[in-house]
Amino acid sequence: MQALSPRAAEAATKDESSLVEINYPIDVQSSYKERRRTHGANFGIHLENYIPGNWSSLVDSGFYNETYGKTPISLTSVEGGYKYNFALGGISLLAGIGNGQA
Repeated sequence: MQALSPRAAEAATKDESSLVEINYPIDVQSSYKERRRTHGANFGIHLENYIPGNWSSLVDSGFYNETYGKTPISLTSVEGGYKYNFALGGISLLAGIGNGQA
């Protein structure tokens, strides 16, 4: 007979009421269409710092890095839209607005 460690002996003596049961709210075997509603919404907020590479202006015939150096363009934008889910996935129609300053 093999001796149990104190921890293993304690675990072996606990009753079944101390067990944890995990229930998943969705069936992962279901198709995408069955797991999702038909209609949905998307919303996003974006904050970016962008430095154009090799971008030249048609107005002053200069490259961005020649005019502004390594200064990034700070961009802030918001978007939202409608999403339609079907058997293979989903498709969204989004509208957004943004603002940037060099």
